[in-house]
Amino acid sequence: MFIKAGEKQYELNTKLGTAKRIEGKFKLPITKIFENIETAHISELMDILYISAHAPGVTDPDFFAALDDNLDYTDIMSTVQEFVLRILFSGDDDAIARKLEKYPVPEDVKNQFREILGLPVVKIEKPIATTESLNPENLPG
Repeated sequence: MFIKAGEKQYELNTKLGTAKRIEGKFKLPITKIFENIETAHISELMDILYISAHAPGVTDPDFFAALDDNLDYTDIMSTVQEFVLRILFSGDDDAIARKLEKYPVPEDVKNQFREILGLPVVKIEKPIATTESLNPENLPG
């Protein structure tokens, strides 16, 4: 996974070691960090991207300026959302699809994940109302 900021392109590492470094930075389990991503401050989102784009001990003072000067909030948030999913579901498209099938969330949420990850969305069959189900005697209340 890559992020482009101006003329620079950064590869984001989505392996377990990166997840552990993010936990260390925020002093929270990675699942708690991901649960709160929608309410994170911009600087926290940028820290997540910095950690994923740099090996331990590597400093890059231009990274934050490149993000500030070239990206907007939606760019940062959508990149972090995809990054989170790629930490959870690594591998090729087939491997990710198999992992998603087993993941304990509703199918509509899985489809949101698939969309972010660029995978085909699965059609969800919705039950069709029948005259029997619409009969007032069968309605609750």
